This record gives sequence, C-alpha cells and structure tokens, in this order.
Amino acid sequence: RRRPVAAGISHRSPLAGCPPREARRERACRHSTAVRASAGGDVRQGLLKVDVSPLCELKYVRMLSELCCESFYGVQKPWEKMNPIGTVQRGLIFQEIEQDLSMRIQRYRKAGNDADRSCGALLVGVDDEGTLVGFVDLSLTLYDKQAEEFSVVQGPGLAVPSEDFERRPYIANLAVSPAFRRRGVADQLMAYAHKMAATLPGASSNIWLEVNESNKAAVQLYQKMGYTVVSVDEDAKEVVKGPLTYHFASTRRLRLSMPLPLQKEEVAE
Repeated sequence: RRRPVAAGISHRSPLAGCPPREARRERACRHSTAVRASAGGDVRQGLLKVDVSPLCELKYVRMLSELCCESFYGVQKPWEKMNPIGTVQRGLIFQEIEQDLSMRIQRYRKAGNDADRSCGALLVGVDDEGTLVGFVDLSLTLYDKQAEEFSVVQGPGLAVPSEDFERRPYIANLAVSPAFRRRGVADQLMAYAHKMAATLPGASSNIWLEVNESNKAAVQLYQKMGYTVVSVDEDAKEVVKGPLTYHFASTRRLRLSMPLPLQKEEVAE
C-alpha cells in the first residue's frame, strides 16, 4: 500500500526508497537549493519532474527546516543578517519549525511499515540531480467537532481523547524552494499526498488544509486542484516579515477541503 518509511532503510539514504536510488538521493544533502537561489540562479525552465517519497531520517531535518523558512519568508540576504533583532527572530522561527518537523518524522517512523498504524508521512521531492526542491506534510490531525477546529500543534496520530474528536487527513507545510516555483513541483507533491491520504486508516472522505487568505498564490493553487473554502477564521494571526523585523499581523485563515479518491489507490513504489 505504501513504501516503507523506517525499516530496512540504508543509513546513507535520506529518503525511503530502493537501493539503486541511494547515490542520487545522497547528493540531496550536498546540493542545497538555498545556495542555488541565493547565488542568483533562476532555474525555472518549464515543468520539472520530481521523485516524491516519504522521508524517515532525522538527520535531514535541518535542511528541510531551511527550505521551509526560505519558502515562507524568503532567502535571507547578506545585509539582513547584519540586523541582530531580525536574525534572532528568524532563528527562533527556524527552531520552532525544526522542532515541529522532528516530532512529525519521529511519529511517522514509529508507525513503521504497518499501514494500519500509519498516521501520515513527510513527503519530499528531489529532481534528477538529487536536489531537494520541496516537501509537504500529510497527517491524520486531531479535529475538535464541537469547536470545529484542528489541533495542529498536537501533531499527527491515531488516538482521540473522546467522541468529540476525530482524526482527519490534513495537509501542512507545503514548501517549494523559491528557485523551483511555477514548475509543477507543488502539484506533484500534492498529487502524491492525495493518493496516500486515501490509504490512511480510518481516513474520512475528504482531505483538509488551512491557508492564510493573504497567501494569494497558495489559495489559487489549492482552488485549481479542486479545494473549496468551507469556513473562515476572521481572527487568525500570522508571522510576517517586515523591513527590519518579524511581527504578528491579523489575517483571515481559510479552511479548505476536497474529496479524496473514491477508490483507495496504492502509492506507486
């Protein structure tokens, strides 16, 4: 039903996959997308075919955190690093991202190869050169039916505290390197996530995600895929990057949903 994410993985391979792919994927840790982007190289040349698979190694969390931080807040410019307040704030944001991704990978890895215990996966995409270009998190996230809200901070899992809660397939942290955007990377990551979501134990008929209304590009992308807005949080907050520092700002957070495939599809090896 899905490829292994923990057992039988070579120490050299950062991603779950077959041995012939190890050498190519190992290069992902040496070819940082951030380096290519900060050097001013624009690699957008049309559709980019990426290899998507679950990640199970904690040693690559820092690289993923860097990509996530750059995806949401941009590549830090040399003169921005000279601003002590902004640098400290970005460091705290990075630390929070790193802790969250570590927790998620540990929980996914704990489920091992048992499809009946799976609570999701962190899916990464690499190109033919072994460069990490993006990732997305798919999880069974706790949903409070009374409050009508997701408890994302609780992380992925299968357990529910009472009948007032349930686990729903939830998309989070869709991050694509700025240097590889508008080349179909997000579509491929999401397509893989949708297929895997249909195989999760007890998965509902829909998949869910939340996005700030201010992120116009992301909203348009999700709606193009078939997601529709089901509710709006009028009092949400988001961290935004200002000229010198990072700060909280009010925003409208959209909750979107779309139906999963009617047939549970196997995720190709």
